[in-house]
Amino acid sequence: MKILHTSDWHLGQKFLNHNRHQESEIALDVIYQTIIKESVDVLIIAGDIFDTMNPPNEARTLYYNFLTKLIPTSCRHIIVIGGNHDSPTMLNAPKELLKTLNVHVIGCATENIEKEIIELYDEKKNLEAVIAAVPFLRDSDIRKSVAGELFEDREKRTRAGIKNHYHHLAAAMEHYTDFGVPLIATGHLFASKAEDNKESKIYIGCLDNIGIEDFPTLFDYVALGHIHKAQRVYYENKIRYSGSIIPLGFKEIEDVKSIYILDFNGRTFEKKTIELPISRRLVSIRGTYEAVQLELNTLESNPDSLTTWVEIVVKTDKMIPNLIDDLKAIVENKNIEILNYRLENLTKRTEKSVLPQDLKSMSELEVFEKKCDSLNFEPNEKAELVETFKELINIMETSS
Repeated sequence: MKILHTSDWHLGQKFLNHNRHQESEIALDVIYQTIIKESVDVLIIAGDIFDTMNPPNEARTLYYNFLTKLIPTSCRHIIVIGGNHDSPTMLNAPKELLKTLNVHVIGCATENIEKEIIELYDEKKNLEAVIAAVPFLRDSDIRKSVAGELFEDREKRTRAGIKNHYHHLAAAMEHYTDFGVPLIATGHLFASKAEDNKESKIYIGCLDNIGIEDFPTLFDYVALGHIHKAQRVYYENKIRYSGSIIPLGFKEIEDVKSIYILDFNGRTFEKKTIELPISRRLVSIRGTYEAVQLELNTLESNPDSLTTWVEIVVKTDKMIPNLIDDLKAIVENKNIEILNYRLENLTKRTEKSVLPQDLKSMSELEVFEKKCDSLNFEPNEKAELVETFKELINIMETSS
């Protein structure tokens, strides 16, 4: 049987207030065509289907239209797990209806953990695979709050909670080994030794959510989401991130976007990587003002393709009058748009550390925003971090 592993669609993303709908639509069409061409039997989407908890209607429509298109294809089963960006409530709302179409949705951890075990059957009602469909595990899913708990102890218990979750499922799936069918797990987390160009850790304070050695050996393949760079984790061929389907920021422009096809024979598989086309170029230009002007002048654009988006970092120690207007004039007649720009040295010099006496008059959120500014995050990255920090504050206030 053939399984397609994908993740991190982030449908509905607003990138510096720009819509990514067309890019997502093109990438999903390639996945759809691949399913037909490769006669894929099972599709696994390992979390972050949407970019926000309340995605726009066009993003929801794109998701449901994609699922509907798969009904007449060879794809007999679809496994959808929730990621940290997804709303469990929204994903789970049509769960029972989608199940009649062999779309299995696990938006969040289940009260009975064994309900995350999904048996897949062929047309003749023969068992053909078993999936431990583990979604993003929220802190409340894996450990109980303990008053006065030390930070280090909390961190250890979080890791232990994730590890125990997988081992509990593996123990419950042990008897399936007699059937000789693929035993697969999913996950949406940060595994140790994974390469992450965002350096995002889901569980606050944890350097790694789980070690690769913590995944039970029972699983023949672990389909992971959350890290946007497609990769195997360390030297483990069977533990992989498929990565995002489009570059979600300028830090991802060097990444190859792809999906995985796993061709199983019994419990062993051959892997094929299908590269996804980049329908919109993201370009980062850095250097002196003169160097930036030269590169912009020589930057090619295709009038028949999606507009090229550019970020510019000008390295200078002085003010440059009319800088952005002059740069925009260079690309005025090209299919190029400058989305973001900043002066690197000027930013570093003017962004002063918060003095101790200033802290008394500032809120936790204001201090956090100052810290983000000092680290030169892109605007969309800062906005995402600030929203996450707000959620953390709300959780702490609720539990106190």
